[in-house]
Amino acid sequence: ITKREVEDDLGLSMLIDSQNNQYILTKPRDSTIPRADHHFIKDIVTIGMLSLPCGWLCTAIGLPTMFGYIICGVLLGPSGLNSIKSIVQVETLGEFGVFFTLFLVGLEFSPEKLRKVRTSSTYYCL
Repeated sequence: ITKREVEDDLGLSMLIDSQNNQYILTKPRDSTIPRADHHFIKDIVTIGMLSLPCGWLCTAIGLPTMFGYIICGVLLGPSGLNSIKSIVQVETLGEFGVFFTLFLVGLEFSPEKLRKVRTSSTYYCL
């Protein structure tokens, strides 16, 4: 089997066996070329475009903003319109969102507040 470069600009390799069969390897040599996942980008834009109005609507009627985000997830998810195609990627991104939300909650606490509620929180946890 011999190996030679394909004539195009893709940087792909071609294998030729003893019967002169040609095989083109599909993985490009330069794997640093960014590849856009169009479904993921569409899903993120859809989530943003629907979750913000849902959050604002819930705030306007006196409900927490998070309730609007939950409604958006139900509408776009498999039990609703089923419009999200990259569920695993969006779920991973959502885990980062939970992390940052909890981080922001942690920024609101001070050691003094934690000392004040230490005994009562320990009592209720047990």
